[in-house]
Amino acid sequence: MSDNPITFKTCFHCGSQFPIRTAKKDQQRRKYCCAACYHRASKTSLEERLWMHVDKSGDCWEWNGASSPAGYGQIRLGDKSLSVTRLSYEIAFGAIPDGMFVCHHCDNPPCVRPSHLFLGTQADNMKDKANKGRASGQKLTAADVRQIRHLVVASDLSWGEIAERFGISSGYVYDVWIRKSWKGV
Repeated sequence: MSDNPITFKTCFHCGSQFPIRTAKKDQQRRKYCCAACYHRASKTSLEERLWMHVDKSGDCWEWNGASSPAGYGQIRLGDKSLSVTRLSYEIAFGAIPDGMFVCHHCDNPPCVRPSHLFLGTQADNMKDKANKGRASGQKLTAADVRQIRHLVVASDLSWGEIAERFGISSGYVYDVWIRKSWKGV
């Protein structure tokens, strides 16, 4: 009996199922069924690459590719990571003016459905966040912040599990951890 059983993956380019019998780390890396699909995908436009990783089956069109710790989708272009939310907005509505944020009506970070997105300033984004009950900074104490930073480093808990413990979002856990929030603690 093999230590590495056969599993099936879906090719990111053509969508066909292909068997894979390798170590777990290689299963995660392999995205294409063959070299031809890999080479075709590398010549695919940014827009095509965006939509090939989006599940449009629900009300929210959810990004299923790489994401930030806060759950916002990212796509590589050369050596840069681009926000798929911003990319979706630009494809649908055109360029985003400097200083503007792309916000979600649905409050779902993986959602890239253009009708769920709107432009706003940082102040608009913060008002929207407060109106939706996500302004979580006031929920924490300095002791909570120290405990969150300890749990991120020293526990097996996921960002979501830590967030649930403190009644905040996983994105806010990340902000606390990198000292974007609570810098002085």
